[in-house]
Amino acid sequence: MRRIVVAVLLEGLVALLGAPVAAAQGRSAEFPALIDLPDGFFPEGIAVGRGSTFFAGSLADGSIFRGDLRTGEGQVLTEAFGPFSTVGLDVDARNRVWVAGGPSGTARVYDGGTGALLQVYPLTAPFASFVNDVIVTPDAAWFTDSGTQNNPDPSAFQFAGSPRLFKVPLQPGGGLPDPSAVEVIDVDVPDVAFPNLNGIETAPGELGLLVAHSTLGTIYAVHPESGQASQVYAGGLAGADGLVRQGTDLYV
Repeated sequence: MRRIVVAVLLEGLVALLGAPVAAAQGRSAEFPALIDLPDGFFPEGIAVGRGSTFFAGSLADGSIFRGDLRTGEGQVLTEAFGPFSTVGLDVDARNRVWVAGGPSGTARVYDGGTGALLQVYPLTAPFASFVNDVIVTPDAAWFTDSGTQNNPDPSAFQFAGSPRLFKVPLQPGGGLPDPSAVEVIDVDVPDVAFPNLNGIETAPGELGLLVAHSTLGTIYAVHPESGQASQVYAGGLAGADGLVRQGTDLYV
């Protein structure tokens, strides 16, 4: 049996309230401090692609905006997919934009240059789960499930339980697999009220995954194949959502 030990330094987490000030002081004058999105866009997920390109998703209609962090200019890149169908985003090395589809139960992949829809992965039935966030590694795309629907009426929008990950394994060379390749990994963390698992990142050295548990306000290191989890931050991060790691610093 292969054992992976993940060591994570999280000393900066509790001081994050000062991060916006520090970021503003260190920002180059050529980058705008504010970038306007279209009226009514309702942004949620955001990811940085090649150069100074960024992508932001809309909860209002599921479309994706592509902009430039340096100029502040941009435009809507993709067609609408439906309300609450675009939540977390990540961009891979091939400039493909991966989308966590929220209650639509889907994962989607777009061409970051043209906006063309490349693939749709039905992870669950619509309104059966809340597919919340995504991180892409060299071998796979990983999606968090924040909860399963506990009301037969989809419009009730009530979810609970089901801490698990969806894995979309990439083909050799990074090719997109057939939807039948999707795997489900149950994660060994407390099963409490929605939202359970939320933000996701790779651990240092990409030896595992880091996952935020929103309701408990904790961070877990998760073995990507077995789902075995160990707590690396014990709580107090109320509503912990998106994660971004740089080196051994994890921003929540």
